[in-house]
Amino acid sequence: ARLRAALPAGTLVAREGGGAGVELSFVRWPGLTEIWAAAPEPGAALHRLAAVLRAEGGAVVHARGLGGRLEAAFLAAAERAVMAGAAPAAVDAALTGWGFAEGPFARLDRIGLAAGQGLLAAAGRAGGAYLAWLGLEGRTGRAAGRGVWLYEAGKPPAPWPDEAPVLEALRVEAGGAVRRLGAAEIVARVLAEIAGAGAAALQAGAAHRAGDVDLAAIATTGFPRHRGGPLFQADRTGLL
Repeated sequence: ARLRAALPAGTLVAREGGGAGVELSFVRWPGLTEIWAAAPEPGAALHRLAAVLRAEGGAVVHARGLGGRLEAAFLAAAERAVMAGAAPAAVDAALTGWGFAEGPFARLDRIGLAAGQGLLAAAGRAGGAYLAWLGLEGRTGRAAGRGVWLYEAGKPPAPWPDEAPVLEALRVEAGGAVRRLGAAEIVARVLAEIAGAGAAALQAGAAHRAGDVDLAAIATTGFPRHRGGPLFQADRTGLL
């Protein structure tokens, strides 16, 4: 309110992350910015903000919550792969081997378990048994030295020793069929879930075109640029 009183009449107020009393909101990702308007018909306001943000060298997508949806799908699919039988280290290795800039569990440790759970909640998802167990064990991320990966001074991140029996117990309690997943199946599961989130965003009007989804996935999940994006890959693979 104090800011508005000091501004000329008709000034547009834009705020990163949104908030009360702003006409335009934006969220930045590496190389990408999403922008949205509080009013149903923003008119030229969106385009004016987009021009400013593009001047900084980034791409701009007219979407709302698209990046968060895709990043949440990335993390949720990784957790489901673990519950289906894959080791967390195998999930990260499969995806970085396919070209992702960062494994989903390395990312979860980097941002912290609480932030990851918040990201899932904002996308209308909930963490499963594995993430809940991490929280109970106090394995909250790299900052704590304890996360999906074990962090010890002077050593690279390492898988936790003797974790396999605990994971097996979690899977049995969850009641799903448990089997060994190869790298190709881990990648296919994660790609399918990101593509599904992108398709749902298109259907809901949270994204305007398939290319926007692919651009957002590259910026938000570290999807390998040379592979085109999750919806491009879905087209190549086929719907079934």
